[in-house]
Amino acid sequence: MKKRYLILIAAVLGLGAVLLKNPPSPEEIVEPDEETLTRPQEFKKEDLVAKPMKKPAEVGVPAGQAPELPSLDEFPTIADLKDLSDDEVHHTPEVVMNGGRLVGQLIDRAEKNPALREKTLQLLKSCAESDDVVTAVRAVCWKNTVTQMKNWRVFVPLSDTKVPANVLELSSQLP
Repeated sequence: MKKRYLILIAAVLGLGAVLLKNPPSPEEIVEPDEETLTRPQEFKKEDLVAKPMKKPAEVGVPAGQAPELPSLDEFPTIADLKDLSDDEVHHTPEVVMNGGRLVGQLIDRAEKNPALREKTLQLLKSCAESDDVVTAVRAVCWKNTVTQMKNWRVFVPLSDTKVPANVLELSSQLP
């Protein structure tokens, strides 16, 4: 009986040694669950480390000229959905698809031009908070605001109290 316990203990210790000696590869590491990533959070400036940004002239924007971003009016509104054809009602409407594309284009531009990042986050935040913008697009805006603020380490004051629960729920289901 004592011999079995010693063998069991040796096997457990041997397995532990193997695991410590061979850490898991990046593919084996489990990502945090969606709840952890989408939990409402309050951000403070001191939590984010600012990277030095290039001056506008260094990133292709003429000196003294601010880069242009689209306005909130360019996002699809609920009024845009009222004029859909019968065929469009049964599929994702093109106007909603265009709203998602617009968000992607904004992110791409800000990735290439750091001078646009703060204004892009403010526009996406306004999109998420706007009662006129289509709910699905608002969810994409919110998800990207939270994600890119962390990635870019740019502070924009956020409060999920200005975003309806259905938008927060939908954004939590986005990849």
